[in-house]
Amino acid sequence: MADTSTYAATFQLIDTNQDGKIDSTEFAALMTALGGPTLDPQVAASMFSGMDSDQDGQISLDELAGYLDSASPAANSDAGSADAGSADGAPSA
Repeated sequence: MADTSTYAATFQLIDTNQDGKIDSTEFAALMTALGGPTLDPQVAASMFSGMDSDQDGQISLDELAGYLDSASPAANSDAGSADAGSADGAPSA
C-alpha cells in the first residue's frame, strides 16, 4: 500500500467538495488548472479510469497515492537496477 501521507495535501486540493473522493468533474477541473492543452474527453476518461482501481467512478486517496507511486521514476528505477557493467550482468572492473 502506498504512503498516503505524501499525497494527502495534494488530494485535498483536488477534492474541492471535500467528500474524500475525486470525481470526474474535479479531475477535469484539475486538468484545466494545470493549463495544458484541452484534453480529449476520451483521453481524460482513460486517465481517470487508470487511477480508479476499483472502478467505482471515484478516486480515493489510496488510489491516487498508489497510482502516483507506481508512476514515479523511483518506483520504476528498479527495472534497470541490475549492474550494467557487462552484458552478463557481472560488475565491470
